[in-house]
Amino acid sequence: MKQKWLHAVSKNLFFCVTAALMLFSLMMFSGGMSEAAVQVSGSITPIENPTSSYTSSTTKINISGISNGSNRNSITDGTQTVTFSSSMEKRTAPSIHWLLWPSPPISETNNPPILIKRLTNTITWTLSKPASIFGFELQKANPLELTYSVEFYTGDTLVGTIKRDLPDNAPLFAAETQTTPFTKVVIKIGYNGPSLGFAVAQIRYKEAPPVDLAVTKSGPAYSLAGDPVTFNYAVTNNGPGSAAPSLTDDKCGTPSPVLVGGFNTGDSDQDNLVDPGETWQYSCAYTPTWVINTPVTNTVTVSPADALIVDSNANNNTDSCTIYPWTLRKDVLLQADPSVQYDDPNTEFSVELQKKINGSYVTQGTITLSEDTSASLWLSEGDYNFLEVNLPSGYEAVDSDGAEVKATDNPDYTLLNVIDYDLAVEKSGPAYGIEGDPVTFNYAVTNAGPGGVAPALTDDLCGTPTYNSGDSNSNGLVDVDETWQYTCTYTPTWEFNKPVTNTATVSPANNLLVEANLANNTDSYTIYPWLLRKDVLLYQQGATKVPYDDPDTEFTVEVQKKISGSYAKQGECTISEASPAKLWLSEGDYKFLEQDLPDGYLAAYQSGVKVKAATDYPDYTMINAITFDLAVEKTGPELVSPCGQATYEYTVTNAGPAAVTPVLSDDKSGTPTYISGDINNNGKIEADETWQYTADYNFTIVDAMDFTNTVTVSDAEGAVINPDQWKLGGDRDLTNNTDDWTVCLGAWGYDNNKALPFKTFGIKDCGWTNGGLKDARNQQLTLYAGIGNNNIGDSIPVGTVTVSYNRDSLKYKFNINPVYKSQNLCLYIGKKPLPLTKSGKSTIDPEEFTFRGIKNGVEYTVRESTFTGEFFLIPYAEVCLDQPD
Repeated sequence: MKQKWLHAVSKNLFFCVTAALMLFSLMMFSGGMSEAAVQVSGSITPIENPTSSYTSSTTKINISGISNGSNRNSITDGTQTVTFSSSMEKRTAPSIHWLLWPSPPISETNNPPILIKRLTNTITWTLSKPASIFGFELQKANPLELTYSVEFYTGDTLVGTIKRDLPDNAPLFAAETQTTPFTKVVIKIGYNGPSLGFAVAQIRYKEAPPVDLAVTKSGPAYSLAGDPVTFNYAVTNNGPGSAAPSLTDDKCGTPSPVLVGGFNTGDSDQDNLVDPGETWQYSCAYTPTWVINTPVTNTVTVSPADALIVDSNANNNTDSCTIYPWTLRKDVLLQADPSVQYDDPNTEFSVELQKKINGSYVTQGTITLSEDTSASLWLSEGDYNFLEVNLPSGYEAVDSDGAEVKATDNPDYTLLNVIDYDLAVEKSGPAYGIEGDPVTFNYAVTNAGPGGVAPALTDDLCGTPTYNSGDSNSNGLVDVDETWQYTCTYTPTWEFNKPVTNTATVSPANNLLVEANLANNTDSYTIYPWLLRKDVLLYQQGATKVPYDDPDTEFTVEVQKKISGSYAKQGECTISEASPAKLWLSEGDYKFLEQDLPDGYLAAYQSGVKVKAATDYPDYTMINAITFDLAVEKTGPELVSPCGQATYEYTVTNAGPAAVTPVLSDDKSGTPTYISGDINNNGKIEADETWQYTADYNFTIVDAMDFTNTVTVSDAEGAVINPDQWKLGGDRDLTNNTDDWTVCLGAWGYDNNKALPFKTFGIKDCGWTNGGLKDARNQQLTLYAGIGNNNIGDSIPVGTVTVSYNRDSLKYKFNINPVYKSQNLCLYIGKKPLPLTKSGKSTIDPEEFTFRGIKNGVEYTVRESTFTGEFFLIPYAEVCLDQPD
């Protein structure tokens, strides 16, 4: 290999380094060093050899014209200037034996002009113009200094590094940027001690392409005064180069980048350079001073952050944005034409701010206005539409499609609204009234609003109603939450079957106002004349009616009206057969319900009578039944003599109030005989009368099992009524319409052979004594009740008495039929036919009988001399029938 030598040190160091250089040279030729090792980092592409592609695409800074031995702080070719951080000396690589410069293809030539730097470990080169390719050849002076590195910078930002271990050849240190252009190069020697220096040759560059940065500034379509106004910026680059941008705003300062993951949202390759095709986003906010008619304009400027980078077009490096102060107001009217003002300071309205974009209005935001609160806005230049949205219920926008303006128009605009109102009247009258009484009508005036209006109310029959209440805030306006109450009273003329209708009308008191909805501004109320009569009956059964004359009894009728599904009391009236009630009813369902009926009266319809005031025939008769309560009380003897005749007495009363014709019937004695009680001789028993009756009855064999007879009282008028069917009226208590009387019967003993009637011995009563008995014998006597005229065939046998006797004793025993209960069993035994009283008179009184207190079924023995010769027996018994409870 042909080699050249590099003179790497000054004359003062020549002899000091000769031995070292010769040793290094011997090591090179002996193979004591390995090939150079290359390390690359950062966003660069290394160029290892000076190929024709490399040399043809770059420009070499020619230093051959510089005098050898001269020191320079920079070199230039008129376009690119490289400035050194410390001076370098111009030399030419000599062809001497002690220092070699490699030959092509690893170098451009073997004896190039060179720049050397002695006794330094690092040096910085600064480029006057950014370069996309920069390179040079480098040779070391000290064979022990193996590692060299070259750092490529944009400004102070490291773009990439090439690090090599150098043998005795002179490799190329060249790189092409992948991102930002090079504006600075730092050469470093990796050696711990002072470096002997190095030499460089063939300094080449390719000028970085210019950039064409552009900025577009936009402000908000609108903003509220006093709020920070945010401006947005879009930075683009028309190329062909890339650059980091610098952005300033003359009023807002330095805009802030919109970052994602630490990089501007538009930095798609995240190299911190605005590349062609990228759009970087920025924003900046500040609060401008709002003064009406004083627009604010601010300007933004973009430039490469590195001043060395050329921007080829300054025309698009700035952009301005003007915002215009606007006042937007609100005025509420009650009517637009003719205009009627309305005070509505607090109602808020939503206004949608729309801006025309690409020919169409696009909503930018919504603000809130009221009459008391206007909006101070900033608008950017363009066409706007102020469109009211979500209007409060009852409001209409005069500009229903919005108000179209330009930001440059007169910046004070009032949006007009018409507040609706809707007066309504609801008229009500009495649910019921009475002829001749004043009728009061009520009126409720409301306003669906929301606008409040002063009302004027009239009634076509009653005149001007009187205001009572409702103006809760005393402003003279019917507000939406108010109900004004009025009344009006007059006396309508009651005429059968001629309803009376009157109409109320409400309107605004202000004659300029023309209400849109008149459907509810009138209301009518009709009252209907009704005749309510009374008819009192004694009975009603189907079509059968038994009338009763009762002209003066008064009845209280509660008048009820159906309200919300239930009947509610409205008032009361009093009617009688002689005095019907003339009523006023309003339209609806009614019920006439009798209250507190006089005692003894029944209502035909206990739950009331339902009618429809407007459609039913207005003449109704309420039917009542007057009742009565007949009662009978029967009395008679407790003990009927053996002859069987009983006399009964009857007392008939009526608890009223109806007077009726009584009919009395006794199941044994038939129809009792009236004695007295009909005070007014009308043939009807009144409530204050007591009628007396009487009847006789003779008990006979037919009554053997029934000692009771029953009386029943009823009314003659009810004869036409079927008792087995429903009826209205009648005797309200049948439990006292019957009464019965039970007796016990006396009985005399009868001997078929020895019986002698009492009449034989001067006693007029029925019955017998039995005798004369004599001689020892056994004998049985039958006890008979209901003897009548001693007719045994019609009499009632109730038991027997057995008797056996001889000269000195007599045995007897009563045997009463078990169906009867016995009491007071007595027996007379004597020489006389009849017992004698103390005064010596004959008697048949059992109290005078020989033996009393005899028990039934018990045999008694009598030992006396009485039984010698002839004697007489009279058995007596009292019997009763067990009656069911």
